[in-house]
Amino acid sequence: MRTSPISPGWRWRSTATGCHWAASRPRSLEGFSGEQRFFLGFGQVWRNKYREPYLRRVLMTDGHSPGEYRASTVRNIDAWYQAFGATPGQTLFLTPEQRVRIW
Repeated sequence: MRTSPISPGWRWRSTATGCHWAASRPRSLEGFSGEQRFFLGFGQVWRNKYREPYLRRVLMTDGHSPGEYRASTVRNIDAWYQAFGATPGQTLFLTPEQRVRIW
């Protein structure tokens, strides 16, 4: 398990690929595989734009980090590296030893 809210969804998607409805889904859509679309959707959920005064208030009063930092948690999930072929030297790349693992 990883320290990411995406982990349960990824586990569900990984097990659901054997379902009868999974065969009817396109393997590629607009050049992205199903795995890539899953991670793109996760990133889009956290997409937002704040005005500075609001962001300051949220940072002081909300226990949750802003979405831009939540979306970066994919860098701790091995499946993300397989989906996009991330390699050393790229911005979000972490070596397997650097990736956060809870248990």
